[in-house]
Amino acid sequence: GKGQAAGLLAANGYVQVLRIFSVPVVVLSSLAPAPLKVGILLLGSTGLFVWEVVLTVIAIRENYGFSNKKACLTLVVPYLAVFLVSCAFAAVIAKVFLQSMAQRGLGGIMP
Repeated sequence: GKGQAAGLLAANGYVQVLRIFSVPVVVLSSLAPAPLKVGILLLGSTGLFVWEVVLTVIAIRENYGFSNKKACLTLVVPYLAVFLVSCAFAAVIAKVFLQSMAQRGLGGIMP
């Protein structure tokens, strides 16, 4: 695409304005009867999150001239990469920990 970072930054700024609506959701939840509090928070937060993601995809699509699919991938791939690197790091740490425990004779479940 031929978009510029300034255009995307401006569009994302407008998307973040939606966070203002989280305050009424919290207020409604606090005023609701006990059984409804969690439901109101869950539905309100989920709705705002989905709305924010959709508007972010639209911002990426319009700024760079991408298709919807490419805009979604542009949004998701960095989060996926961080998740996969974190999982790989956790696996290495777990392996080192388990090897250390096995060397000390603490690795087995059975005595």
